[in-house]
Amino acid sequence: MVGLETLADEHISVLSGGEKQRVAMARAWILKPSILLMDEPSASLDQESIERLVIMARDLLERGSSLVITSHQTNALTALCKKQWWIKERQLIESPLLQIVKENNDNHTNTSHASTFRH
Repeated sequence: MVGLETLADEHISVLSGGEKQRVAMARAWILKPSILLMDEPSASLDQESIERLVIMARDLLERGSSLVITSHQTNALTALCKKQWWIKERQLIESPLLQIVKENNDNHTNTSHASTFRH
């Protein structure tokens, strides 16, 4: 599911940062957690790996997991969000209208992002 089948016999020390991130995602996915905290899960990932991450996140949600994700960027994961918060200049900003944030993304360049996903 995470596209690492060809690297199954490799030692973790020879994997790239993105490949290590995908291994961590697979380990978490296998555990079927009731809640999963993910800090910058799309960091070091290419677009294909981000798409795999979204598939895994959807699968976890369908199995009843709740996800909490922090990120400095919006991507396909935010499409799954039911609730989002932005932190700007040490202030918590609840953002029910993600489209407004996307349209004004230049104003949020130093903004951290946290999302919750609920089943």
